[in-house]
Amino acid sequence: MEPKVSVIVPVYNVETYLEKCLDTISAQTLRDIEIIVVNDGATDRSREVALRKAREDSRIRLIDQENQGLGFARNTALDVATGKYVVFVDSDDWLDHGCLEAFYAEGERTNADIIIGAYYGAYSNGRRILINDLDPALKYIDTPFHWRDAREVLLMPTPVWDKMYRRDLIERNHIRFVKETSEDIPFKWQVLPAAQRISVVNAPFYYYRVRGNSLTSGLKVAVDVFRAHDLARRSLQRAGLYDEVYPEWTVREINEIIYVSDKARPALLANNLVFSAYYNLASKVFRALDLSRLGSAITYIPREYLFRVLHIRELDSPEAFRRLLQREANEFQGDERGLSLSLGKKRLHVRLSPQDSSTAEAKDKTGVTAIHEAVTAVDCVPERYAHAPEWPAAAITYNTPTLLPPIHDDGTEPAEVRMTMRAPWAAKACTCIAEAFQPEREVAIKARIRVIRPSDASILAETVVEFPVGQRIALMAATFPEIKKGEEFILSLSALRGAPGPAYYTAMWFHSFHIE
Repeated sequence: MEPKVSVIVPVYNVETYLEKCLDTISAQTLRDIEIIVVNDGATDRSREVALRKAREDSRIRLIDQENQGLGFARNTALDVATGKYVVFVDSDDWLDHGCLEAFYAEGERTNADIIIGAYYGAYSNGRRILINDLDPALKYIDTPFHWRDAREVLLMPTPVWDKMYRRDLIERNHIRFVKETSEDIPFKWQVLPAAQRISVVNAPFYYYRVRGNSLTSGLKVAVDVFRAHDLARRSLQRAGLYDEVYPEWTVREINEIIYVSDKARPALLANNLVFSAYYNLASKVFRALDLSRLGSAITYIPREYLFRVLHIRELDSPEAFRRLLQREANEFQGDERGLSLSLGKKRLHVRLSPQDSSTAEAKDKTGVTAIHEAVTAVDCVPERYAHAPEWPAAAITYNTPTLLPPIHDDGTEPAEVRMTMRAPWAAKACTCIAEAFQPEREVAIKARIRVIRPSDASILAETVVEFPVGQRIALMAATFPEIKKGEEFILSLSALRGAPGPAYYTAMWFHSFHIE
């Protein structure tokens, strides 16, 4: 008789964590399970731990193989699995005792092909736990659904271990993992589109251990992510689904490629060959993107990620991108020269990178927003247009400058948000993202930034970018003669008319400011 669930645990040099992982699987309230542990050529005491646990629990089966990587270790287990459902558990993670029973019960209740759950992120060896919840569009769905009816499921991150899979779904569709480090990516884009019924468990049961030297960090991942995306893209094209899922695919591709620049940042900064390979591959991908096709899915790209995409795509400056990564890395060391800045209403907010590292944890800085007194004044001029007094022409909304272009071509000067700033260091360039409000926009508009010297109102730099109908975002970059640390300058932001005809239903936001 087949077990209800096959639990697959690939193992490579995790002697410190493996015992806890296997103990929590053995202690599951769902007893009718098989536990397949694949020793992928570990060189530490991992095999000894697994062998000892197999003697204690007859449901544990240990398979030894030469080191072939995480994906192939999972494939080895899939080839011998016999359970009705399959679950993947990384060997440094652990489970709540009710995990398998909750997922199995949901699968049986809904006859689902895939059951997806929330999970915990465990930092600092489990001393700090954060919930990674399901997308709000999915978490309260209590009936099985197809991905076409809830496309947010395609926008979710790619780990395989937050899901339970009906094994015959994997076997019928001949799905296996690839050898690349980012093996979860092709697997996701094969298995999710193949599922006819998807269900959710609206509670976290899985504990994902976040650590700097895990399988998801290092040199290799900086390049393998591109190969993994190429394989996934080809599988979607063969299935005739690529154009249909283009918005969701592109969002995930952007997030995963930029995430690598966080996770593998030390390797990128230390190794010129790795940095060049990553930058050139990212540039090729990002230049080919059609961001106008993303629609509302673009909101799933964090603003700081979107900034890096446009930085690579439009500036075409590897050294400038390297400096950007170095500045963000310096945030953890408290180096003022490394602070990356984003606009607040009366000052600049210094945002720390979302990457969790031992340095950040030691200083208890991750997720903390520090304040840098760089913006001394913010003026909105005028606040409203005479021909449209019902709408704010220039405003700060949720710490974001928001501007309307003049609606009519009647000679009205465009409104400005003028930020008087004191240079936090010797400054010579400013970059930001301009984002056009899209619904019902029928005319082209323009975004403009100016750098102005307060003493004589002279314009040190000006950049204007046109947004045709359909274009939503662009990188704004202005370079200017060096402004000494402590000197004041004005950063002026405006939205301009771009074509004849009334400029109804349009606005411009400016965000993700960086000063170099």
